[in-house]
Amino acid sequence: TIPAVYRAWDFAASSVARLEMGVWRGGSVIPERVVTTSQARLFAGVPNPRQSWFLFWYIAQMSLEARSNCYLWKTKNAHGQVIALTALHPDQVCPIPAENGDLLYDIRFDGSVPQPPDVRGYGQVTVGAETIIHIRGAGTIGELVPPSPIERFRTSLGIALAKQNYEANLYENGVLGGL
Repeated sequence: TIPAVYRAWDFAASSVARLEMGVWRGGSVIPERVVTTSQARLFAGVPNPRQSWFLFWYIAQMSLEARSNCYLWKTKNAHGQVIALTALHPDQVCPIPAENGDLLYDIRFDGSVPQPPDVRGYGQVTVGAETIIHIRGAGTIGELVPPSPIERFRTSLGIALAKQNYEANLYENGVLGGL
């Protein structure tokens, strides 16, 4: 079941990653594509120097599917406009509650995970919502980070793995006898 689940996640992430992003104006009639805003210019290029839009959206969707959390780093210019987006790996981000009730994010950069263009070197940095877009997956009220599907269904997965191991051991130990 685990390979099938991974393949479903991969299919969903690839499907989302193939979608065309853009800025549109208009209601329910015929939308008109906008190309002159800063957001439209961002979507017209690449999200950052290290990720294509396909890879960016693949990481974002796979993070939601497999980890129930997606973290996007916003790189801004001097005017506060977002000029680059970087999809981070959920393992490199640790949300922590701030005293005022907001969330802060401890983010680790070690060369093995995506690094935004405005981050130099390796180490750890703590940032807030002005820098991180946190897209939460399904969870319960009050959770900082919803559990991943693996965490949520670990008992069922554990039973399936135990059954698989048990059956493999039976065949290895000659359960079929002379058949």
